[in-house]
Amino acid sequence: KVAPYPPESLALYHRNMYINKIDELLKECGGAKTVFLPYLSDEDKYLYLIDNFIEGDQNFDGPVESFINDPVSFLKKSNVEKICFIHHNKSDNENEIDDSEKPDFPAEVNFFFDSNFNFDLQFNLTPKSDMPDSDPIVYHYFDTGSVKINQIWLFKFFNKELDKSKLMTLKGLFKNLLQTNSDPTINEISDALQLNKITFDEIKNIYIKLFTSSQMNDTSLLLYNQPINIQKIDIAICNCHRDYKNYYHLRYLCCKNNFRYRSRNKNNSFLLTGDIKLNDACIDQIKTKWGIRILKSVFIIQVPHHGANDYLTKNALSEFELAFFGVINYGLGNIYKHPHKNIISLLTNHHRKIYIQSATQASGVRFIYFLGNNT
Repeated sequence: KVAPYPPESLALYHRNMYINKIDELLKECGGAKTVFLPYLSDEDKYLYLIDNFIEGDQNFDGPVESFINDPVSFLKKSNVEKICFIHHNKSDNENEIDDSEKPDFPAEVNFFFDSNFNFDLQFNLTPKSDMPDSDPIVYHYFDTGSVKINQIWLFKFFNKELDKSKLMTLKGLFKNLLQTNSDPTINEISDALQLNKITFDEIKNIYIKLFTSSQMNDTSLLLYNQPINIQKIDIAICNCHRDYKNYYHLRYLCCKNNFRYRSRNKNNSFLLTGDIKLNDACIDQIKTKWGIRILKSVFIIQVPHHGANDYLTKNALSEFELAFFGVINYGLGNIYKHPHKNIISLLTNHHRKIYIQSATQASGVRFIYFLGNNT
């Protein structure tokens, strides 16, 4: 959070965010200049809606479904100026970090608190030109290349490809359940539930039989972000819930859980994972796409899916050799008992201990970067 938010704020979507709060977030920000989100085919939407239904939202007409079915209309109502859909691509024409350009701001600029600072996005994404959209604010890109903000910060995307064969099997099982001549639509499933032709347990049993409970909700748009070519980075970490606006206070006088870290190396980036299942197969895809150098630059990693068991493996974590902090977003008292004790043990017993930062309704986590030559 920055104060004040400039009207051209960048909003980045990943499924870890509660979809039914996105409209509130955008309202608080006064809209957004650009939104990035994973592209969903009709088949993807089908799986997402069933997945969300199984996860607890048993309402096909709610805000989550409205967003998934028609994200463009949903976002346009919230004053979004540009909507960028990110598509999966197996290769990346920029799998090395681009740190050749110098930042274009003075060392002491405090742009997060300067309402006149102009956030300018530079796109180096590969366009996907075969999409039929005619809406002038909608763009399609592959998850190839990067996006930069003012030559200060770099973002890279990774959109995991869904297993379409399992999706077709799922539709076939639902077809048999409803005894229809074609694959049932989401609306047909909803109508059948309301008319008591099928039960929720029957849907859940089919889903878990095919995907297993450990494979549910294995989706997200991975977001890698890193400051560009900075000579020195001074990082302050704050766990307190108080809304300090004085960045010198955050830097030196933070709460008792504060931590200050200075790095002159390249291991200073974030990796936001959302709900992706960061297992061995997934990390192999990421390594092929991005290369080893990017993984070794990760300093802070968001632990996937609120610390759910089996969403992070030992082998996958070992690829982040220089990771120092692991952030776990979860609600205190949640019925799923996140984070799982196995995940906590995995982080604390890593060959280089990863310090856990908890983001809950009682305490947030702030990572404040002080970039440049300032001391």
